[in-house]
Amino acid sequence: MKTYKLDIISHLAQYSRKFEVSNNFCDKTWQIFDENGKQIFLYFKSDNNAFISDNGNNASGIWRFNEQTQAITLEFGQLNLNLLPVFNDNNCLVFSVDNTQNYLLLFDGSEGKTAPQNLTFLTDYFNRALNNVDPVLKAAAAKNAQEKQERIKAKIEEIAEKCDRYPWKRNLIIIGVSSVCLLISGIFTYIKYPYYDSIGISLMILSVVLAAIVYGFFDTQRWQTAIKNMVMWFKDNDETEIVEYLKVNKKLKSWFLENYDFDPTRIKRLPSAYD
Repeated sequence: MKTYKLDIISHLAQYSRKFEVSNNFCDKTWQIFDENGKQIFLYFKSDNNAFISDNGNNASGIWRFNEQTQAITLEFGQLNLNLLPVFNDNNCLVFSVDNTQNYLLLFDGSEGKTAPQNLTFLTDYFNRALNNVDPVLKAAAAKNAQEKQERIKAKIEEIAEKCDRYPWKRNLIIIGVSSVCLLISGIFTYIKYPYYDSIGISLMILSVVLAAIVYGFFDTQRWQTAIKNMVMWFKDNDETEIVEYLKVNKKLKSWFLENYDFDPTRIKRLPSAYD
């Protein structure tokens, strides 16, 4: 079974109709798209038996649907595929194979219907589908995208607050303890040793000056510390969705950079996946 990597699928996926096994999948003849024109048909029965016909060579297998993951497991002998529905327009079903960007393309093969004959026709088909999206589906997709952005935005604010809170409290403690120690030393010197009252006064003044200097230093450095903590937070928590969403959503990324002075592309939760 040939699979294809098509960028347009990621745009179409948001406009997919709901995938229902009983209505969209079972007891129908499906033709697998093959740019070389091979006639490969799949038939999924409601009793979980599956049949494949490859240019007249037939084989039987089984399929299962996982309600929790919404994935379909397809087995033909040694061939075992995990198929995740990505796009459905009631004529074409697109599945991600093993949760990758390799897509298996199925077209309704009943009543004399056929799949596109080559990649050019396939591209034309998907372009037409993208340019003629049902307004209801388009509105629903826009609403879902906005809600997702708000959820991720709220999550980022929560993460940023957590990452910033610790260094800020720590810095305040350092400033407070240093200043109080100097202030107490100055007062003690001023009262205990009258002949050194100038030293005591100097220490009291120094405590205020030092507090102001240290506060200014930490205030400029605290976001760098927060950023380091945030990167560590992402490494220790499975927040791949937020990382990937920040990378591709320019509006949200700009908002994040403006508010938090943080570049999400610096996150390396899984370097091997991004390099």
